[in-house]
Formats: sequence, structure tokens, C-alpha cells
Amino acid sequence: NHLRSPCAMGALGNSAELEAELIKRNREIAKVRDDLIKQERRLQETLLRNDDLLEKVSILDSEVTKKTTLLNESERKATELQEALDAKELKKLEEDAACSAQYRDRVNQLEQLQVQLQQELDGEKQ
Repeated sequence: NHLRSPCAMGALGNSAELEAELIKRNREIAKVRDDLIKQERRLQETLLRNDDLLEKVSILDSEVTKKTTLLNESERKATELQEALDAKELKKLEEDAACSAQYRDRVNQLEQLQVQLQQELDGEKQ
């Protein structure tokens, strides 16, 4: 049996402690490296997801622009059609009013003629 000196045993103890500390630090480094790899993977997945979402937003924004343009055009046409309809209705009312005025004039003429004829008839009877 070989006896070790306290100094050698202390160095051996220090060596065992250092080795244990080294193993501990290596495990911590490995864990940090794994965590970093996981975070990088998550970052890449997030960036890909972000790219997909940006593409979808771009497509939807384009559709919204098209629909807005269509809506504006439809509203413009609806306004034009309403104005045309209002103009036609106004013209029809004016025509109806003119016809009514002509009808009233003709009725007045006929009533005057009737009065005149009645007077002539009454004059012949006397």
C-alpha cells in the first residue's frame, strides 16, 4: 500500500473538485447551447410564420383595396342612377303638370263654349 502525502491527497481532492466543477460547467454550457439552439429554432419558426402572415396580410390588403375600389364605383353608379331617376321623375311630373294645365284650359274652353251655346239656345227660344 502506497500512502499518499496530505499534499498529494489535497491536490487529488482539489483535482476531483475541479473535475466535478468542470463537469458541472460543461453540463451548464451544454444546456445553454441546447437552449440557444432551441431559441434559434423558435426564432426561425417565428420568422417563417411572420413571413407567411405578412404574405397573407399583403393578399388581404390587396383584396380590401379591390373591394374598396369596387364599392366606391358602385356607390358612384348608384348615385348617378338615382340622379337620373330623379331627373326622369321630375320630367314626368313637369309633363303631367303641363298636361294637366292643357286639360284645364280645354275644360275651360269647353265650359265657355257650353255657356255660349246655352245663351244662343236661350236667345232662339225667346
